[in-house]
Amino acid sequence: MDGRFEQRREYDPMSTSTSAGPRVSEFGTSRSDVRPAGPGRAGELTLLCGPMRCGKSEEVQRVVRAECFARPVALFLPLADTRGDAPAVAPRRGRPAHAARVVRCAALPPEPPPEPLAVVDEANLFGDVAPVRAWVLAGRDVLVAGLDSDRDGRAYPWVAEVLPLAASVRKLTARCVRCGRPATMTGMLDPDGRPVNGLVGPDGAAATIVGDDGYYPACPACWCAAHGEPRR
Repeated sequence: MDGRFEQRREYDPMSTSTSAGPRVSEFGTSRSDVRPAGPGRAGELTLLCGPMRCGKSEEVQRVVRAECFARPVALFLPLADTRGDAPAVAPRRGRPAHAARVVRCAALPPEPPPEPLAVVDEANLFGDVAPVRAWVLAGRDVLVAGLDSDRDGRAYPWVAEVLPLAASVRKLTARCVRCGRPATMTGMLDPDGRPVNGLVGPDGAAATIVGDDGYYPACPACWCAAHGEPRR
């Protein structure tokens, strides 16, 4: 080691580069020499978090579609998520070498999956994400995604559980429904579909909310204006 940091090239599925050499996957693994799963070598954990409507699930689906061209993938989804059908993980173009196995479960299994890449979406809806530690130590690469804080501004326990193991952390932002600035927090809607405590848009009208999940994205300033200081 000479004290310098090595720059890692991220995988871009839209890249049209024709340069020689293997492409690099989402987790820095050579496409022509994918790291095998198994004991003796720990995997890499990537943490993906953010507020409502920041594109977490869309990013998870993009990663799964891209990685299926290189290696098998297991996608774990919580049974508590009843918003609709299973996500579309089949690539829009090309035929992948591997299929994604979608697993809906109430709790993450303690034993590592046979696939070299395990993806956990909506981690905040799983009561315990401790099994991912064993998965990483068993050589699996793991992507864990979910909300990082609840409607009261409190961090979800899953973030602290996986953060020490994370080789990469990505925080996504949405757009604040009131001011349009980057939203990093999640607020709650009243039964009429309006943000609680009278949070309104710049023109004085109720902020427009996309979707019906009962929550909305907000920047810290607008969130505090509606809810006060985050609870501890």
